Amino acid sequence: MGRYLRSYCHKDQHSWSRFLPWAEYAQNSLRQDTTGLTSFQYVLGYQPPLFPWTEEPSNVPASERAWDLAHHHLQRAVHRHKRFVDARRSVAPVYQPRDQAWLSTRDLRLRLPCRKLSPRYIGPFRILRRINDVTFQLQLPPRYRIHSTFH
Repeated sequence: MGRYLRSYCHKDQHSWSRFLPWAEYAQNSLRQDTTGLTSFQYVLGYQPPLFPWTEEPSNVPASERAWDLAHHHLQRAVHRHKRFVDARRSVAPVYQPRDQAWLSTRDLRLRLPCRKLSPRYIGPFRILRRINDVTFQLQLPPRYRIHSTFH
């Protein structure tokens, strides 16, 4: 939502709240690349129309333009984000049992006085077992008293 509002309301920042319903509808109508469905289709099972279907021309062309512009900006933001993420994405390294691996301390409780000065990784530890492509069991010292399986 923030990305949409920044791109659409940059000229008139005082009226950003008027555009929230349009931004929400546009976001929920955005088709996901991975599944080919919109959020509305996930939740409701169908895509609700923006306006009731009539044979006569619309009486609210400004609203339709706002929705089209919102949808255009969201599509552009999604494609830009995907390009950025894909450019930095890399293939995960392949580890086997008996290899050595470092363990990230991001989600570990370390008994150190200052987390900012703590090491980011500890180890290396021997890989005992490969559970799947990204989950492994490590040989940890008994004093660690934590589960030995990591993603």
